[in-house]
Amino acid sequence: MKTIYIFAFLLCSLSAFAQRTVVTDTSFISNTSGTYFETRAITYSNGETSTVKTLIGDTLAVANIYLNAANTEGRQLAAAVALVVNRNTTTANIRRYDNTCAASTGRGVFARTQEKLQSKWVGETLSFKDSGVTKTATVTKAGNGTLQIVIGTDAARVFQLWGEGAVRISGYPSGSSVLYLYNLDNKVFSDFAGNTTLTRTTSL
Repeated sequence: MKTIYIFAFLLCSLSAFAQRTVVTDTSFISNTSGTYFETRAITYSNGETSTVKTLIGDTLAVANIYLNAANTEGRQLAAAVALVVNRNTTTANIRRYDNTCAASTGRGVFARTQEKLQSKWVGETLSFKDSGVTKTATVTKAGNGTLQIVIGTDAARVFQLWGEGAVRISGYPSGSSVLYLYNLDNKVFSDFAGNTTLTRTTSL
């Protein structure tokens, strides 16, 4: 019977643990007589708190933490810049995949992407912002099957889904211009400069 009680207690404890969520998670570094520590304090939704203090070391050790963090950010930034510089090559590759897929299977990548994702765009409430001016935007499906976007009171433009990572708007701002917007966080799509954004109400 003792074993049963212990087992029941463990089940209750595990259940309570599983139901709690993290409310705040804060870390800071402190210096005590030249020795550095990292303290992590977590507060849970059930009121419980957890504090863990970990030894980092001397001044050189803590400096290396910041150095490594800066290097990581720098490498990520360099990789992002490389993508921007090589965007024309990337665009050409995507078009090649579309053509090859169409030749091999009868339907290209863009057509298959639209079939997969169009329900997440048609009827979605959108906000289009360009150079500080915000307008509502609506995506519809035309009679010929293509997607179109209406920005404010403008005429409809062709709206193409380039996978989950980007969308393409033909004729924006005018004429033969083309606007590519890239997925930042599954809600906000932005151009490279960050001047033009298309924001969804819901996440993809």
